[in-house]
Parts: sequence; structure tokens; C-alpha cells
Amino acid sequence: MVRTCPFHGQNTGSTPVPSTIKIFMSKDQMYNLIISFILFTIGSFGHWYIMYWQFKTPNWIKSPIPYLLSVVCTFLWIAASHYGVKSFNGEMWSNRFLFFVTGILVASILYPYHFNQHFTVKTLTQLILALLIIIVSLFWK
Repeated sequence: MVRTCPFHGQNTGSTPVPSTIKIFMSKDQMYNLIISFILFTIGSFGHWYIMYWQFKTPNWIKSPIPYLLSVVCTFLWIAASHYGVKSFNGEMWSNRFLFFVTGILVASILYPYHFNQHFTVKTLTQLILALLIIIVSLFWK
């Protein structure tokens, strides 16, 4: 189907007209999104401990635990990516933003809990912007 650019009236070939906002995902997409979010979140908890527990326990990086945990997290993230890309109709960027946001949300829980590093206005603003990116990914098709 030949499409015409609504702004210039030029033939755009098979390229779709600029995206519209889609309000709802299908049940399958929502299921895949939830599974992806859960797997990314579990993997992000593991990743946080792999990276930052060394500052609480200096011998942490000398033990095999963080290295074994990294293998588990890798499998979780591969599975999460599979479901995430399916939930976003093959869009990889949206899946990457979901991965980013889950890591940030986990960090926002664990930094204050373990290191007493609470939110600043700057941190809160960055978290809100990160969540807005996911909202755009979910609803702009």
C-alpha cells in the first residue's frame, strides 16, 4: 500500500504514516510485559548485590557467589528480553528502557536501605523522567 506523507504530500512507499497513540495492549502483550518486568526486576536485584555488596563486605568479590549470581541474572535477563520484545511488538528500544527502569527502581530501594543514601530532588526528577520514557513506550505505537 502506498502512503502519502500528511505533511508534505510525498509518496512514502511502504513506510507507515507517523504513529498514533494506542491506549490498550492485547492480553498476550500485557502477559509478556508482566513476565518481562518480573524477570528484569529479579535480575536487577541480583545485579545490584553483585555490584554493590562489595562495599559492605570487602571479601564479597573474592567469593564465588557474585560470579554464580551473574550467570543466573544473565539467564533471567535473556528470558526477560524475550518476553519484553514480544510485548512491544518486536521493538527493542522499548524493551531496553524497561530493563533500565527496573534496574533504577531496584536501586532506588536498595541504596537507601543498605547505604542510607536517600532521594534528592535530582534523583527523584531522574526517576520520574525514566518512568515517563516507559509510559511513552507503552502507549505510543
